[in-house]
This record gives sequence, structure tokens and C-alpha cells, in this order.
Amino acid sequence: MDDLLLRPIRASDDETVAAIIFDVMTEHGASGPGFAIHDAEVGAMSEAYAARERSACFVLESFDDGVLGCAAVAPLEGAGPEVCELRKMYFRPALRGRGAGRRMLRHTLRVAASLGFTRCYIETLASMTKARALYESEGFEKLCAPLGNTGHFACDMQYARTLDGLHVEAATIETERLVLRGPRPDDVDAVLTWLGDVEAMRFVGDGRPRSKVEVAHFLAASAHAFETRGFGFWIVTLRPSEASARGLEAGSVVGDAGLWPIPTSGRRGFRGPEIELGYRFAPVHHGHGYATEAASALVAHAGTFGLERLVAVTHPDNAASQGVLRKCGFTDEGVTERYYDTRCRAFSRAL
Repeated sequence: MDDLLLRPIRASDDETVAAIIFDVMTEHGASGPGFAIHDAEVGAMSEAYAARERSACFVLESFDDGVLGCAAVAPLEGAGPEVCELRKMYFRPALRGRGAGRRMLRHTLRVAASLGFTRCYIETLASMTKARALYESEGFEKLCAPLGNTGHFACDMQYARTLDGLHVEAATIETERLVLRGPRPDDVDAVLTWLGDVEAMRFVGDGRPRSKVEVAHFLAASAHAFETRGFGFWIVTLRPSEASARGLEAGSVVGDAGLWPIPTSGRRGFRGPEIELGYRFAPVHHGHGYATEAASALVAHAGTFGLERLVAVTHPDNAASQGVLRKCGFTDEGVTERYYDTRCRAFSRAL
């Protein structure tokens, strides 16, 4: 079961995040003029990053201790449109030594790549040796001079790296008509054709179409899942023969399908230990049987991860998805409020 949740910041986090920034910067002697502690955004991080184009802010939350860390990404002022800045990545001592910094860093870099940036810039202090070691281990190189115009003239170390090589290795699963591959940052626009579509999202979660930043967050979270568990959400593409039959390009992205720890109601979005089968497709690709084909392939593949049982949930009125699950051998367990803090129809299947 996951004990840490990496999620977008909410307005209710602002006070906690401001305290983290203030305390950690003070701990490292970075409280004087020319440091980020004095930035106007510190007291209202959620609002500041929601208002910026191509920007995002995330927190790491512990189930028992609440929000313990944060990081943000935004365009670097005074640099070209291809350059972003990693901003305000700080953690409480309780998170240090648990891989939280690496997880947050990779997440924000993948989100930045999805938002169209090709280079990321960081300012820090020479005295923050552990942070510098992390940056260098993740491909950042020291610069001879600052980039852009951050206003943080007191920072004495600058780093940058290109945003390539951020894709994750994932097992490729092939079926008669489909290829399921791991997610990449540049999948964001394709995935928006269903996660950002009103009709496609009608029976998914709260029914709200997702923004590009939210889709970028989903892709980065899925990449982390593959890195840590070996499974997550695969991107579903067409094999050359199927694409040709439909007049499309080989490798065309049609949907996603995956295995994912499911959040039990009352756990604030924390997931596990049960594993959920899920699938979503762009409306233009509905009616071709792709959901059944992809779901069947994942059921057959799930045992290779040591899984013994899968669950799945649908909106109570989503008869089409319920039909897919029955074709895949799932048993209907009826309507419940056990998952996602909402009414849904639950299914399960032993492997």
C-alpha cells in the first residue's frame, strides 16, 4: 500500500507549503535578500501556479503526517520558451532519505517535458550538498553563470539539463490488432483526446474533462508506477495492419489501459492494496472492440507481476464497460461505495 501520495497542490495546502518553504530555507541559511523565500507566490502557491501558463505545483503527502514536501515547474523568465525552471523543491526531515526527492524531481521533469519544455534550470546553494548530488545524478550539469531572470541573486550554484531520456521502460504487450507500450511525456496531446473530452469522461470519476497539466501529471505518475511496480497505464496503439485497415498511421494512439492500485473510500486518494484494471479510449475509436482486446491482454499478463486478483469499477450506468468486464471473466459484485468515495459497480476476478 502506498504511504506517500504525489498530487497537484490544492488551496487547502497553501499554508502548509508556505511553512515548509520557510522552515527549510531558514534551516539552510537561505532567508536573506535574494532568496526564493521572499517570492510573492510563497503564501499562495496553488493560485500562483494555476494562473501561469505551462506551470504546475505538486505536493508529497504522507497518510499519517500530511503534506511534507513540494516542488513546482514554470517557464524561466528571461529565457526562451523552451526553458523551464524547477522551483521550490523542499522537504520536511521526515521525507529525507526515502527517495522522495528523486521521485518528485523525475515527476516534475516529466511534466515539464509534456508541457513542451526541452531544458530545465535549477538554482541552489553550494552548501546544499545532498540536493546537488541528486541533481547531478539525474543528469543536471553545472553552469558557469545564471540563466534568465529569477531575482534570486543570492543563489551561488546553477544547473541545467535537457529533457530527453525521460521515457520509462515497460513491457510491451501485443495482441492481434494492438500494441500496448509504456507512457512517454509526448503522449500528452493524444491522451487529451479522451481525458480532455466531455463524452469520453462522462462515466469516469467526477466526469470532469482533465487539463493538459493534469494529463501530464497522470503520465508522470504512470511512469513512476512502471519504475517501482513494473505495471501502470499502458498507451494503446494500433498495429500496422489494423491502422492500414482503418486508414490511419501505424502506431496511432487510441486509448490507454492499465493495472493500478485502487483507492479505498475514506483514504483521501491513497491507493492500494487491491489492484484495479482500467481502460479508456478516444470516442472516435469506440465500437471497435479495442477495450475488450486490451483488457483481456492485461488480465493474461497480470499474473507475471505476481498478482492473484484484480478488481474493476464502472459508473453504475456504464453498461458498455460492464459488458467488457464480463467478457474478460469478471464477476459482478453489485453497486458499492467501497472505492473512490462514490457509488460504483464493482467487479472482481481471480487470476
